[in-house]
Amino acid sequence: MKIKQNYEEFTKPTRDFLDLTEIFLGLQEEHRNVFMIEIESTVFFYRSLGRSEWKNIVKDEDLSDLEKQDIVCSLCTLWPQEFDFNECSAGLPDILCKNILQNSFLDSIESRKNVLSYYRNEMFDLENQITCVINEAFPQFDIEEIEAWDIEKTTKYLSRAEWKLHNLRGLQFIDQNVQMESFYEKTEQFAPELEGMPEPPKDDQTTIRGGTKNNKLTPEKLEEMRKLQEKFPEINFFGDTILTEGEAGMVDSIDSVSPALRPGF
Repeated sequence: MKIKQNYEEFTKPTRDFLDLTEIFLGLQEEHRNVFMIEIESTVFFYRSLGRSEWKNIVKDEDLSDLEKQDIVCSLCTLWPQEFDFNECSAGLPDILCKNILQNSFLDSIESRKNVLSYYRNEMFDLENQITCVINEAFPQFDIEEIEAWDIEKTTKYLSRAEWKLHNLRGLQFIDQNVQMESFYEKTEQFAPELEGMPEPPKDDQTTIRGGTKNNKLTPEKLEEMRKLQEKFPEINFFGDTILTEGEAGMVDSIDSVSPALRPGF
C-alpha cells in the first residue's frame, strides 16, 4: 500500500518553529528579557514587568484583581500583538500573569532577595569588577555593552580606565599584573600547591621598640622619627625607658608624693 503524504502538513511544524524563532530573535533586539510560554495551544512572548508599572497597578484601588491581571498581561505581552484577553478563557490571563510576575521577580519578597544575592555574589568575579572599573571611567558605555566586548577591546579600555582613575582621581589599585592574570585564567591554575609544605621559620628577634621585625616602622614613620630627633636632640629616643618599655618604663619616674608635701611647694 502506497502512503501519500501532504508536503504542506509534513513541513508545517518546522516552518512554525522557524517563524517563532525569528519572532523571538526580533523581540530580543528591542527588549532586554523576553520569555515564552504556551497556554492552550497558543504561544505567548512576553517581557518582564517594570517596578513602576507594578506599583501603579497595585496602588490603583479602583481596579479589581481580574482587571489588574488583564492589565499586566496587556502591558507585557509582545506577541501575539493586540491579543484580546477579554475574549479568551478565564484561566488564561491568570496563568500568564503569574508567569510574568514570577519572571519579573515581583511574585514575592523572597524571590527579590534571591536575585539580589545572586548578583552580589557575581561581584566576586574579577571580570564583573573590571566591567565596573571601565564603566566608572567611561560612563557613556552601558555595563551590558561592556560585557559584550571581546578581550582585546576590554583590556584596552581597562588600561585606559586604570590610568584615568589613578592619575586623574587619585585612586589606588592593587598589583595590576595579578589582576590581569586572574582575568585571563582562573587563579587555581597558576597558584602554587601549599598543602603539606612546611611553614617558613618565624623570626622571633625583637626590635628596639619591643616588636618583631615583621612590624618595622614604615619609611614615613622613620622620617617622622628623624624630624622629631632633630627637634628634640636632648631626648635619647633609643635609650629612653618610656619609649622602649611603654607604661612599664614609667614606674620609676612617677612621683607618688602628694604635691602639697613636696619640698618647695
